[in-house]
Amino acid sequence: MFRSDLTSQSQIFAFTVRDLVAEDSDTWLYVDLFDRLDLGVFYADYVSQGQPGIDPKLMVRTIFYGLAHGIVSGRKLAESCRCEVRYIVLSGEQRPDFRTFHRFVDRHHERLGALFAQVVRLAQKMGLVSLGRIAIDGSRIKGNTSKHKAMSYGRMQHTVDKIKEELATLKAQMAEENAASARDVADSLPNEIALRENRLAKIEAAKKALEEEAKGEAVDPKASKSFNDLEAMPMAKVGHEFKYGYNAQAAVDEQSQIIVAAELHDNPQDSHALPMMLDKVEETCGRSAAEVLADSGYQSDANLEAVEAKGATPYIAAARGEETVELTVAEQVVATGIPHEYLCPAGKQLPVSVRRSDGRTVVQPPDGFCAGCPFQKTCRLFQKTRTAKTITIVSEPHRQVRSSNLARLRDARGQEVYRRRKAIVEPVFGNIKSNKGMRILVKGRRKVGLWWKMAATAHNLEKIVGVMAA
Repeated sequence: MFRSDLTSQSQIFAFTVRDLVAEDSDTWLYVDLFDRLDLGVFYADYVSQGQPGIDPKLMVRTIFYGLAHGIVSGRKLAESCRCEVRYIVLSGEQRPDFRTFHRFVDRHHERLGALFAQVVRLAQKMGLVSLGRIAIDGSRIKGNTSKHKAMSYGRMQHTVDKIKEELATLKAQMAEENAASARDVADSLPNEIALRENRLAKIEAAKKALEEEAKGEAVDPKASKSFNDLEAMPMAKVGHEFKYGYNAQAAVDEQSQIIVAAELHDNPQDSHALPMMLDKVEETCGRSAAEVLADSGYQSDANLEAVEAKGATPYIAAARGEETVELTVAEQVVATGIPHEYLCPAGKQLPVSVRRSDGRTVVQPPDGFCAGCPFQKTCRLFQKTRTAKTITIVSEPHRQVRSSNLARLRDARGQEVYRRRKAIVEPVFGNIKSNKGMRILVKGRRKVGLWWKMAATAHNLEKIVGVMAA
């Protein structure tokens, strides 16, 4: 015997589709959560005339529920709203199609981005954000394009000239053939000419983008652009290959792994992103964190000073592999109190070669300067003179900041604090990129920036719902 198909049987008592969703489903938590959020700005553009639209609250909670469960495609979301009871309930049985979702996201771009800050502040009120310690890191996310759709600047120049010659030849041939005809030559261009003109327009647009990025300087002939997404950046990946994408930055609070800042950085390298992220944390949460953790990609004197300027304590790795380095030259030399004058560990004054305007000092110890010195085995200055003729010492304020950061990283407590970096921020990227398999389906910095904000918001909502369910 088999159980029969119950869907064809009439029900004794009336019920709604909500009765099909289990009581312990996270669907109800999302319904309650979005009732607590202020979504009034989403209603501002709507008027009472015409055909009524879908309530924005239904659209927003459906979109973010989908993101939290790995659905990034409008078509898959629309299909879920027709076939899956959780999405049917969240969307109010309106069954919006994919065009409705796309138009809604495009129409409410700024409002959806601003929702990130509101969710973070809600997490603060719930006690999920302490700002006692945050970790900042970046992840390279692949754009909706390919290296096979890219071309270098040098090749662009050669290709543009070649296509222009081909176009001139083809148009001359067409002019000869149509000389006896009253038709306009432009109206009778063959497909070959139309295809070349379209290709020429794309290449010239990519060339212009590279020239604008160079800001008046000569463009590197090896610099390349992808025609599918002119704003995507070439980024190195494993195996010395390249992919085109974006540098997604995140600042994560230690307490509940809430993302307190999520931005795109306009450079494949992380080094200049840290001040921006610190400002965004303060803007979103109303204050700065007490401790800031970051890997060696953020190591610079400017970044260390930026953290201290916020009243925070930096723990920024100084060497590749996040290992604590040995004593540096900047730590071992002794300042005399006079600008550009330093003593070596043995107490001898270092001969100055250049006094730079930025406060740095270039020293050039002569041959035999370290002869017979008892500190040769531990002196970084002596070890460096064996491979370099000159040694640059950073300015005194920078030297003190760098030395303080290195001293903290070597301290037992500092090492324990820094070991928390990976546990705080790395699982967040793993959750968004790997667990949910979320990928970019849009093009352009504006849309990708919104995608990253929405992905971070969905992550935060998932964390809040997890606490509500406990």
